[in-house]
Amino acid sequence: AESGLRDDPRPQHEGGRDEYNSGKVKGYLSRAAGIIKDLYRLKEDITDKDEAMRDTNSPLGNGGEVGLEFIKSLEKRAGEERYPVNEATKFAILVGGNVKTSPSYRLFNRLLEMVKENVVYLPYEVSTDEELTEIVRIFRCSERLIELVISDPYKIAAIKHLDELSESAKKAQAVNSIV
Repeated sequence: AESGLRDDPRPQHEGGRDEYNSGKVKGYLSRAAGIIKDLYRLKEDITDKDEAMRDTNSPLGNGGEVGLEFIKSLEKRAGEERYPVNEATKFAILVGGNVKTSPSYRLFNRLLEMVKENVVYLPYEVSTDEELTEIVRIFRCSERLIELVISDPYKIAAIKHLDELSESAKKAQAVNSIV
C-alpha cells in the first residue's frame, strides 16, 4: 500500500511498504494517537496568553516581542520540515541539549497528523540555563506554545521555573514535561 506522498520523509520497509501503515504498528499508533488527542484536548482550557504577550504592560514581560519572534521561528522551521502550519497551529517543543537528532518528534508529528491535531512537535536545543529561562518565559506568555518536553541536562534545572510539581516530579526531583 502506497501512502500517496511521493516526498514522504517517513521510513519505508525494504519492500516499499510504509511501516506506519502496517497492521500491528498502525494499531499501536492509533491507540497512542487517541491518548495524545485526549491530552491536547485537556490543554484547550489554557487562558489567552497571546493577549498578555501583546500587552506591553503585562507582568509577563517585554510586550512579548521575543515570544512572537520565537513562534515565527517555529513556524518557519515547521514549514521547512513540511509540517502544515497556519496562524492557529500550536507547538510542543523538546527542549534540551543535543535534541535535534531525536527521532521522537517525527513519531509524535505523525501521531498528531493521524488525529488531525493542528499541533507541531519540534526539537529545540538550549545550551545554557539562561536560554532555558527564556524559553519558559515565552511558554508562559504564548497560547500557541502548549508544551515543553524537557530533556537532559535540564530536567532538574527546569523545576525552579514552575509554580507547582506533580507528585511524580516531586519524588523524582526532575521534570519531563511542562504544560
